[in-house]
Amino acid sequence: MRTLEELGIQSLDLTYKDVNKNLGNGNTLAQQGSYTKTNGTTAKMGDLLLAADNLHSRFKDKVELTAEQAKAANLAGIGRLRDLREAAALSGDLANMLKAYSAAETKEAQLALLDNLIHKWAETDSNWGKKSPMRLSTDWTQTANEGIALTPSQVAQLKKNALVSLSDKAKAAIDAARDRIAVLDAYTGQDSSTLYYMSEEDALNIVKVTNDTYDHLAKNIYQNLLFQTRLQPYLNQISFKMENDTFTLDFSGLVQAFNHVKETNPQKAFVDLAEMLAYGELRSWYEGRRLMADYVEEAKKAGKFEDYQKVLGQETVALLAKTSGTQADDILQNVGFGHNKNVSLYGNDGNDTLIGGVGNDYLEGGSGSDTYVFGKGFGQDTVYNYDYATGRKDIIRFTDGITADMLTFTREGNHLLIKAKDGSGQVTVQSYFQNDGSGAYRIDEIHFDNGKVLDVATVKELVQQSTDGSDRLYAYQSGSTLNGGLGDDYLYGADGDDLLNGDAGNDSIYSGNGNDTLDGGEGNDALYGYNGNDVLNGGEGNDHLNGEDGNDTLIGGAGNDYLEGGSGSDTYVFGKGFGQDTVYNYHVDKNSDTMHFKGFKAADVHFIRSGSDLVLSASEQDNVRISGFFYGENHRVDTFVFDDAAISNPDFAKYINAGNNLVQSMSVFGSNTAATGGNVDANTQSVQQPLLVTPSA
Repeated sequence: MRTLEELGIQSLDLTYKDVNKNLGNGNTLAQQGSYTKTNGTTAKMGDLLLAADNLHSRFKDKVELTAEQAKAANLAGIGRLRDLREAAALSGDLANMLKAYSAAETKEAQLALLDNLIHKWAETDSNWGKKSPMRLSTDWTQTANEGIALTPSQVAQLKKNALVSLSDKAKAAIDAARDRIAVLDAYTGQDSSTLYYMSEEDALNIVKVTNDTYDHLAKNIYQNLLFQTRLQPYLNQISFKMENDTFTLDFSGLVQAFNHVKETNPQKAFVDLAEMLAYGELRSWYEGRRLMADYVEEAKKAGKFEDYQKVLGQETVALLAKTSGTQADDILQNVGFGHNKNVSLYGNDGNDTLIGGVGNDYLEGGSGSDTYVFGKGFGQDTVYNYDYATGRKDIIRFTDGITADMLTFTREGNHLLIKAKDGSGQVTVQSYFQNDGSGAYRIDEIHFDNGKVLDVATVKELVQQSTDGSDRLYAYQSGSTLNGGLGDDYLYGADGDDLLNGDAGNDSIYSGNGNDTLDGGEGNDALYGYNGNDVLNGGEGNDHLNGEDGNDTLIGGAGNDYLEGGSGSDTYVFGKGFGQDTVYNYHVDKNSDTMHFKGFKAADVHFIRSGSDLVLSASEQDNVRISGFFYGENHRVDTFVFDDAAISNPDFAKYINAGNNLVQSMSVFGSNTAATGGNVDANTQSVQQPLLVTPSA
């Protein structure tokens, strides 16, 4: 100790201010004043409340353990208690209790010993049994962290006006809690010599807080000893195996161990497996979830499920039935503990593992690198994987020996559909193909038990492969070639320049925004252009072609086809054997539409008016009807092109109005009877001959 004079201090100012300033790390400046130095200057002084860590124990002397003692279960020291293993080495009672607890084979047996174990460890506290008896008091003293201070006379008056008398029930509850308070003092390093209260409600709240704290302590001790005691034999069955030049955990022995226990004690196997899944960190042991689901189903059928849940307790059941994650890395699983087989799992933040299990489940990973797990019989599940964060890696993992060749990969709109070929399940990944599979909904990789991994590029290729059935194939923005193959297929173009081949079957083909080529192939097909300058070829069959916007080329091909150009300057092409086709050429724009007969000379084709339609006939089998041609300019084709000539629509319109040269026209084009089968009515007349012009070179 040094004197004030030695420290250069002349005087201390006894006036001060209550500041209660937080200095960090648990330290507080409670009050602040000043003092005067011998040189006449002043400086600050204060009352510091320094942080004290009574919870974490540190002992200078080391306890030497025997080989057998070193094998005992252990927990880190806490409060005034040494590590459990060291404390047991110094206490025969604790050592015997720890040995008995470790040997207990069921949860019920361990819980029956848990209070004694906690108490025996607390009795190794150096202060145990040395403290004065705990007392109750209605007096209190103000501290730096509390509110209004009272004078002694004010306290006396308050006690006089509010004297508290506890009921027998409250006194009994307090007495029952005294032992637990003493135990908690040992575990926390505190000294609860006096309990303060101002009402019976306060006293009962002390009991509640005591019991809640003790129960929390007991739960933590139980869970931290669980994998060192009762569940340790199961963990010993986990080994390593080499797969794809990488060491991985082999859980096959673990499954066998649980099933072996189940043969003689189904309840023990059920409870042990449930707690291993609830409190263990075996994230890659997906077979365990499947095994748990099987145990649940068997327990329900045997009428034991409710009994087993009571043994597990509400917290464990809640963990196994949990449907929403936290900011941590959660495991969410549907193993049958919920009220419904069909559940919704929400991972939220963190790198979560979502296991749908049986039933038709909805799985939403949220942000973070999430893993969706599916085993055999996974049901009809939906994955919603919206996550725009960079650096994330989301995975679908198939277990139970499922390989890629057991599944089909198809696309429906922007969704990815993964179906089991045996019909046992389907996973729909919503909006997977947004932005051609580069959007926020994608799954980065799909993993299988045999080590095979499918990335996004591979999945995009798989969903464009046709089958012998009815397929839905979609192009990508960069341009694609799609072949429908057999079956009645649906092909969809995108923004690129696509080649869409329907092949055999009655196909529906839709162009995108690019300049696409659509080929129906065999069958009665429907082809739809869109914004680009598209080529639509119906091929064989009775086809429906609609060019929509753009300057399109429509080729009906063989069969009786319907062709509609839409807006833009469109060209209709007909070759030998084109059948009996109908053209609807209504448009409101000023563009010029053309009808091109390949392999025909102008004299081979008869122009015939039939009501408001114009029929161009090359034979009884081959003719084209332009619907509503004579309604007005909005329905007309502007130019007719043959191998040897072209006919300009404006001149044609003028000639029709003249209404003459019928015989001359018929003599030029050949027998009208041949063109119409001899059925020419009063409204049908052959037109056009003087208007033939030589096609421009």
